[in-house]
Amino acid sequence: MHVQRLQFTAESEAGKSSLYHQAMAVLAALYRHGQICGQDWPLHWEGLHLMAQVQTLEVDALDAVHHSAEVCQALAALPPQGMAVQYLGEGASEAVACSCVHSSSFALYTHFLHLGSPILCLDCGGQVPLYRLPAGALHSQVLLSWQSDYRACDSLQMGCELLEAETTYQLAALDSALTRRGRALCDALTQQTGRPFYYYLYCHEGTDLESESRRPCPSCGQPWPRQQLRIAPFDFQCDRCRLLSNIAFEVGWMGQ
Repeated sequence: MHVQRLQFTAESEAGKSSLYHQAMAVLAALYRHGQICGQDWPLHWEGLHLMAQVQTLEVDALDAVHHSAEVCQALAALPPQGMAVQYLGEGASEAVACSCVHSSSFALYTHFLHLGSPILCLDCGGQVPLYRLPAGALHSQVLLSWQSDYRACDSLQMGCELLEAETTYQLAALDSALTRRGRALCDALTQQTGRPFYYYLYCHEGTDLESESRRPCPSCGQPWPRQQLRIAPFDFQCDRCRLLSNIAFEVGWMGQ
């Protein structure tokens, strides 16, 4: 992850209010296109300059070559000085962008602390920036909407208080609305890119490692033996159903 500073400049004190709204439109468009990560953008004024600090998966994420039509339109509405970008350095987050030239497969995956793209490369484990999806693929906003809903459910079930059972069902059940929606996204991306997209099914409760290792794929009922995947938390992979899952976290916590 990389930290960058964006500078927007008002033409006068009277223009500050308008610039603020214009800058927010640019930030929102950059987020919706996957060029900046998360929706926490600290802003402050330095004279006529409005400064925003953002995080990006790649150093060149804010280059014009990656802009969508929406980003270009928002930038065009700014005062003449436009948007200046200053690279600050590598962020503390361990998230890294996919470095593969041609990835063989991907996963749709996120969690309540996850910052960045919900698409992971299953070859290197890096996140795939949404602006690198091929032209004609799903709009990044559709994927970000699913990610937002998933993170909300995961946050509630981690809190172990409000709606814990309901949100755990959304994360773990094959027939939940969240899972059906995510698998539909994976099907669409698989068709559009010609490469398989897998959906991750969360698993929390289990008895022991032996019984967990025998747990079949919940979709086709066939064995999906433990895979030697290098990418946490994926322990199981069903190529027929394009599903991933994990050894139940309770089993892991018991020292297995």
